[in-house]
Amino acid sequence: MEPILIILVPVAILAVFLWFAFRSPKKIASMSSPHPKYDEIAGKRSEILSLSPTTPHECFLKEEVLRFISIAGTVAQTFPNVATSIDERILSHIMLRSVIENFFKIIYVFDDPSQMTNRFDRILDGFRCDYSKLFNDIDASFQNQIENPGAGWNTLQKAPDLKSMLAQVRNTFGTRLDYLYFIYRIGSFDTHGNSLNAMFEAVFAKKCNFPFLQIIPVIELIADQYLCTIAPLLPPAKPSPLTAN
Repeated sequence: MEPILIILVPVAILAVFLWFAFRSPKKIASMSSPHPKYDEIAGKRSEILSLSPTTPHECFLKEEVLRFISIAGTVAQTFPNVATSIDERILSHIMLRSVIENFFKIIYVFDDPSQMTNRFDRILDGFRCDYSKLFNDIDASFQNQIENPGAGWNTLQKAPDLKSMLAQVRNTFGTRLDYLYFIYRIGSFDTHGNSLNAMFEAVFAKKCNFPFLQIIPVIELIADQYLCTIAPLLPPAKPSPLTAN
């Protein structure tokens, strides 16, 4: 071997070793993970858990992001065959539908900083209406097991429906987000047991296809939005020792 090669080969090997050794573990994980945005927000769980929000809408955001981390992580790890397994599709849709609904509310509330309080108040009035209906619909013998609704709650104006909420917001590129309503409706159909083959075949007199959610892209979409929305509440990231001056 030429003298210069004797020198360069070990140097090259050492350079490759150092490149892998000092690369951020987070970056390596993101290259191999099918859901890097989810992994990123899940990695912030302890920080989010320790937050002490000062407003009701920030408290709502904190709790919902934590709930999303739990549910989405379970779905991503438990249901790898949604496209081919009817059981996995139904269960994953039911679980994702739960987080999709509040995801739309989060988008609606935090889309415009000048409207956050007013929009969350509308969400709360919708909750008051729904809670009042719940209380009045159950048998009187069970009503003492839950809180009494406030006077006049059943006359309050309901919050906008989810489709209307989405029609009022846009992403950072100015694109309207009401197209996302399709995701929610597909999940809702499964939640209510309406996607069973027996129902379709009885109605259409043939075997029918019914769409399934691409669950990882849905999880990544929500995780990405939550990373942006909750970032102002989190402490500034500490600089890496390798990048700090």
